[in-house]
Amino acid sequence: MNGALVHIFKLAIQYTPLNEEITPALVTLVNRCLLEGYFPECFKEGKVIPVPKKGSRKNVKNYRPITMTSVIGKIVECAANIQLTQATDKHLPSTLFGFRKNMGTSDALVKLTDEIKRNRASGKFVAALTCDASSAFDLLDRQLVIKMLIRLGSGHTAIKFFESFLAGASQYVSINECTSDTWSLDVGSGQGHVLSAPLYNIGTLSQYYWTSLSVLFGYADDGTDLITASTIAECNEKIKLVMNERKRWYDLAGMALNIEKTSLIGFGFCPNPITINNTIITPVTSFK
Repeated sequence: MNGALVHIFKLAIQYTPLNEEITPALVTLVNRCLLEGYFPECFKEGKVIPVPKKGSRKNVKNYRPITMTSVIGKIVECAANIQLTQATDKHLPSTLFGFRKNMGTSDALVKLTDEIKRNRASGKFVAALTCDASSAFDLLDRQLVIKMLIRLGSGHTAIKFFESFLAGASQYVSINECTSDTWSLDVGSGQGHVLSAPLYNIGTLSQYYWTSLSVLFGYADDGTDLITASTIAECNEKIKLVMNERKRWYDLAGMALNIEKTSLIGFGFCPNPITINNTIITPVTSFK
């Protein structure tokens, strides 16, 4: 396209009342999807583009896969997400910080730090056990999401919509001019979708109530169990119990615990090392 044609094209877009033309159709589409509990198949396909992070581009581990999805589909998802958030946000624990309005990493860090200081001031020994999930959005059991939506009070049509959204998702990889075969997924909350993050929060909600031996501070797929006790021996025992319970939750949820990123730190004492799947987790003096 030469310069003159580009200029004419831009002028056409600028002076064409596209908003008036598109809006009624979008409103009809969104309302039909929500009222009928249906998310169209054509919006479920994701285009995965590997983006280099750092290091050699010859190493596939140095790439981050970014999934692109339908823009029109995102509009439908945004409308659903507004209603989903309004209905469920009040039920989410105060220590869940990821993907929530006016809550960020700094809020999580401040609240975690304050809780550590408060317990230390009262003479308690404190330990923080940090766990990380590998490919969390890709592995989460979808039935956990649906069951939790039901527990939160979602109606029949809403459940039908989210089941439709989760079912039949597909992806393909695109690199330069080459594309892979398309594959389908039967697990995970999805990549590249507006609803992926809030549904992940809801699907993993049970982990915050899984054990009474700790308080879980979570952001996305990262979680830190704060463990307190009156004695060092009691705190060490609680750490082992919490780690076992956390691993059990990961297994039942279909998630993969990233042992390499699991860390343990003590405040007021140095915890005993713990063992996970024959791997020894040695306490650290700081973690990121």
